[in-house]
Amino acid sequence: PADHTQPDPSDWKITIPRKDDTKLRVTLAEPLDHAMIETSFVIEHLASEEQISTSITVESNERVLVFTPHQPWRSGHYSIVINPLLEDLSGNSLERPFEVDLQGVALPVIGNRVEFTME
Repeated sequence: PADHTQPDPSDWKITIPRKDDTKLRVTLAEPLDHAMIETSFVIEHLASEEQISTSITVESNERVLVFTPHQPWRSGHYSIVINPLLEDLSGNSLERPFEVDLQGVALPVIGNRVEFTME
């Protein structure tokens, strides 16, 4: 069926790593464009404003993103910043739906950040 819905990060589920695991998992509401995934996410430690270097892999039929940090996670608040041009498989991006009439139509605003806390 046709998909006219933009990806919405507020619908994603974040699974914080346990003490014996370093991998942060993000379960998506739908698969995203695999070619864009590696360059579309930045994780920031909010207090220090430091970008966290990670490797990203895609699992479970492109519905789970796994971020593995190159250094151990620190306690604190983090933000996953998402490129608003990131698309789903139908070409809908966080910025706008694929097919849109730009003649006076107000586009929905989709956030491009997801926040989480490490204990």
